[in-house]
Amino acid sequence: MLSTSTAPSSLKHASLKHAINNPLAIISGNAQLLQDIIRKKECRSELAKPLQDIEEACQRIAALLEGLDAPAARAAIRWENEPGYGLALFAAHIRS
Repeated sequence: MLSTSTAPSSLKHASLKHAINNPLAIISGNAQLLQDIIRKKECRSELAKPLQDIEEACQRIAALLEGLDAPAARAAIRWENEPGYGLALFAAHIRS
């Protein structure tokens, strides 16, 4: 059960993950669909590599989001005291 002091932070954390995961799933799913179409039509396409890059980027972002579930990462996201700190932390992970 969440304590009163961590509930707002945990809810914002879950909300942020959900807000990122939904469009990420759409991007990833559409990239996979286009890759399947290219394979089924057995055509060489200049889109194959960019679509693969998109799918790999989606996988990296998903892994980063899962990593934010670690207790140390949750503790580092201090929503109440430093607005935007969680997003800055997430952006720093993406750049690395």
